[in-house]
Amino acid sequence: MAQTKYITVAEWAEGFDNNVMAELSSDTGTLGTVNESNTALLNCIERASADVESHALRGGIYSLTDLLDAQSDDDWSLKGLVASLATVYLYRVRGTPLPPDVKPLYEEAKATLKDLRDGKRVLNNAGAVDAGQPKVAVISASNRGNLHLQSDSMFFPRRLTNAV
Repeated sequence: MAQTKYITVAEWAEGFDNNVMAELSSDTGTLGTVNESNTALLNCIERASADVESHALRGGIYSLTDLLDAQSDDDWSLKGLVASLATVYLYRVRGTPLPPDVKPLYEEAKATLKDLRDGKRVLNNAGAVDAGQPKVAVISASNRGNLHLQSDSMFFPRRLTNAV
């Protein structure tokens, strides 16, 4: 089964210098091709997509359907995260240290993954927009008796108003 890719090579290449990416994506020492036939690029994109899936599903806010909906809705919060991670993985595959301008990109991507998992950030899809909003259900005193629920006074002691 092929791994889901949340961004294409063409979309990924829009945000980065093609010459640098072509150099990193080649095994021969010459400039590689930055297109869908480049297996090094595809592998990095698949790995980054799998990391995003892992964190998003672990948080319990998203399902695979939600992620695919975000992809089909052209959600650049998802695509940008995958692009950032894929770039870092491409540097790692080549054994090249991360340049100073890529390190903050990686730190931001790691923080976004953590926030995505913890529900502090959400992708831009209808199912998760209100995921971080608390839900409160109140049962009125008049309905409490009909539901055969105990009164709060059974669980909480009387408040002490005088110092003992």
